[in-house]
Amino acid sequence: AASQRWRQVKADVLGRDILCPAPGEEGLRGAAIAAWAAVGEYPDLDAAQRALVPSIDPVRPDPARVDSYSRLYQLFCETGLALAPISRQLARWGGKG
Repeated sequence: AASQRWRQVKADVLGRDILCPAPGEEGLRGAAIAAWAAVGEYPDLDAAQRALVPSIDPVRPDPARVDSYSRLYQLFCETGLALAPISRQLARWGGKG
């Protein structure tokens, strides 16, 4: 979350806005969220987080990169399918002579 570049990559890969919490006392904030939700102050952890965690400006996906990542992911999936028979053979072989 500290790296703007990685936040942008995440937004582009997922094709959605990324909301990041403002820095500071993350562990303490997480404990407070769990505690307030546990005692019923908020209906669930999501509601507690939205109420108690200030966020910095959202990182919006870049449509051109979203399309590029989407095409690369499709190719990655096709590669996995193409290599599956070879992977199964290697697993059966298991290093046997």
